[in-house]
Amino acid sequence: MQDSFPHLRVGREGEVVVCLPGMFGRAEQWLPVMEGLADECTTFCLDLPLDYRQGWLAPEAPTVTGLTDYVAAFLTRQGLGEVVLCGNSLGGQVALDFSRRFPAQVKALVLTGSAGLFERSLASGKFILLDLDFIQQQADLILHRREVLDRAYLQQILE
Repeated sequence: MQDSFPHLRVGREGEVVVCLPGMFGRAEQWLPVMEGLADECTTFCLDLPLDYRQGWLAPEAPTVTGLTDYVAAFLTRQGLGEVVLCGNSLGGQVALDFSRRFPAQVKALVLTGSAGLFERSLASGKFILLDLDFIQQQADLILHRREVLDRAYLQQILE
């Protein structure tokens, strides 16, 4: 089983909420939500093992099934039973798969923008090298107004 699960935890009691960021997301981006729930919930946000620059990407290409297994291992390691599962983008796809495979562990499911950028390649098990051109191509497929993402912002996503 995985020894280390990079994550954040806010709150100490109440309903347990687990947040899953998207492909380009990080746990820190969920902090405003987590802090807003802190008085009523214990909220975790688990970084998915996708950041090859940090050296913690699995040697094989990640898949939704593999990422779901990672979430299941995290919940087991934390001793968590039934949770409210929140997922954004790719995290939403993982949350959906988790709720399908482990329905007894999901009290509620919250999805935001769960279409994801990477689903075709994750489903086929191919790993795509992230670069500015790839991010621009994916944004062009999704956004109605392409001009909202300039190259400087895309560079921030990549970094």
